[in-house]
Amino acid sequence: MDLNYGVGGFYEKCPNAARVTGVDVEKWPWLVKPDTFILTDMNTALKAITHRYDAVVLDPPFNTKPSSALGNRKAYLYHGNVKFTEILHAINTVKQRNMAKYIILKYMPKDTTEEIELLKIAKYRIMWRFIRYTIPAHSGNKVIRNYTQIFII
Repeated sequence: MDLNYGVGGFYEKCPNAARVTGVDVEKWPWLVKPDTFILTDMNTALKAITHRYDAVVLDPPFNTKPSSALGNRKAYLYHGNVKFTEILHAINTVKQRNMAKYIILKYMPKDTTEEIELLKIAKYRIMWRFIRYTIPAHSGNKVIRNYTQIFII
């Protein structure tokens, strides 16, 4: 089950490898069509799920402002914003209700506090996709390194 399905880009390289139930707040133009789709938010889905899955995937949108470099084509990446406390709540719900053998979280920690919190509960951590260096306004030219990671919990 993927609780933040989007267009299904997470499954683009293996569209036939698994049966996927997708959950999202909007039905996007899919790259990979899920076997089952539930139109709702992550928290509502978690309250209603009674089935046990091999894995629950969390790939929450981590930004609220679209990047002009992405253009309209990938605007779905920035739809809404899932707070870190909501992610932790979702992880705890899946664990407490024994809903899956694994929780796969794709996330860009905003700071070391979030990263350390995830490292405490993760079995594995995988660096994935990209590392982006930015110099935010009013940072005194301090370079900030953002990187997407996959945590397997």
